[in-house]
Amino acid sequence: MESITFQNTMASVDHVKIRNDEYSEINKGLAVEITWPPTKSHPDRRLVADGHVYIPSLMATVGDDASICHVVAEMFQLSKEEASQLKVKSVVGGITNKLYHVSGIPKSTNSATSSLPESVLLRIFGGHGMIDRDVETSTYAALAQQGIALPYYGRFGNGRLEGWCPNSRHLQVRELSQRQFSLGIARATARLHSQFVIPPELQQHHNPHATPTLWTQLESWLEQALVSSFQNEYDTKRAAALPLAQLKEEFMWLKQHVCNTTTAKVAFCHNDLLAANVLRYREDDDDGEEKIQLIDFE
Repeated sequence: MESITFQNTMASVDHVKIRNDEYSEINKGLAVEITWPPTKSHPDRRLVADGHVYIPSLMATVGDDASICHVVAEMFQLSKEEASQLKVKSVVGGITNKLYHVSGIPKSTNSATSSLPESVLLRIFGGHGMIDRDVETSTYAALAQQGIALPYYGRFGNGRLEGWCPNSRHLQVRELSQRQFSLGIARATARLHSQFVIPPELQQHHNPHATPTLWTQLESWLEQALVSSFQNEYDTKRAAALPLAQLKEEFMWLKQHVCNTTTAKVAFCHNDLLAANVLRYREDDDDGEEKIQLIDFE
């Protein structure tokens, strides 16, 4: 079995020659290893990135259950019979991405698949060009490995597989201030801020000594908004009604006087902690209080 490992610096996507003059997009900075040669039943080239399978050529189609089932079957190397048992349900709430709950994953006697989850969340990436999916996915994998995020099961061409949290629902806005939930949110965010260890290959992207991403991202979006044109008259009028010049002044005031980086501590943050990204759940065998799980880290 052929096994090749690539180590690069993580700055963008590189094209690395793999075999037989074929090329595949490999994330710089990740250890990417060919571990399974293509087979007749699973012809896509399978790589390992962040410790999990990565199939760059495998794509899911929004709204196409068969396509979504095919992705899960390929990722977990299910047989046709096993794949036919999969069920897909759209998950409401994704803004940038399309989300699907895929259940019916079989418990297999095959040692390669014996630890498969019963169901997963399949995320199809949206917002092309807005988010560095290489850095985002590697960061999510690290959060999952450290038990802060739900499990990570691997990546395909335009998305990834994540753990599904059963017996859960997201919080309502009115619940954020309720003590039984606000304490859980405080514990979860405190753990994220103080205990997450950034892997060496990601430290250049999450550098606590550099200008926080909060400022660089907001500044980039604000500058784009100030000079952008829009595809239709309706959006142009809506944008023109925004006090963007005033917002820029307020932004600079906050950055320079309220959150001065010389005095404010910098921590790794969630950056999108709205009610819809906080799950309340109870373990199957737990009759105690509900627990809190943060999702959709930005």
